[in-house]
Amino acid sequence: MRRAFFVVGPEGSGTHLLTNAFVSVGCHEEPWHGGWPPDGNYRFETMPDLFVFRRSLPHAYIWPNLPEIRKQMEEVGGYQVQPMLIMRDWFCTIKSVIRRGYQGKWETCEANMRQGPLMAFRDLPDLIYVTYESFCHHPQFRRWLFVDKLKLPNPTVQIHYANPKYYGAK
Repeated sequence: MRRAFFVVGPEGSGTHLLTNAFVSVGCHEEPWHGGWPPDGNYRFETMPDLFVFRRSLPHAYIWPNLPEIRKQMEEVGGYQVQPMLIMRDWFCTIKSVIRRGYQGKWETCEANMRQGPLMAFRDLPDLIYVTYESFCHHPQFRRWLFVDKLKLPNPTVQIHYANPKYYGAK
């Protein structure tokens, strides 16, 4: 059976980093690079084996239907899907979203931070939970996750730990 990795997390939590790690071990990334396909049809059946699909929570101000996306990956694409939730220090996550031009208020970002993980835990019960901090700081964790748990090569992605800039460190 073909394998796919479904990476989700609050906006600014490290979904791009985790997705890039999957790409570094030979996974193919969705061609929409985190966007929506123009016609709304994902065409999972055309994606190759070892495929990574990413969705932020919310994604482009819309809450994605995680069970429906997973169902399409499994039924249309024929994938065995492993969902992954990445979380990050909440303060840094919110600061990252605001830094990138989010037009909402701090309180809205904070509410999204609460709703996104709850949604992932509810809708993707077999997900693997990853913290941005562990992923960045501990090569042993990355090795355990990719090599031991997922039976993939060790990722070679370039890692830049960005949290200190949000706390005023140089």
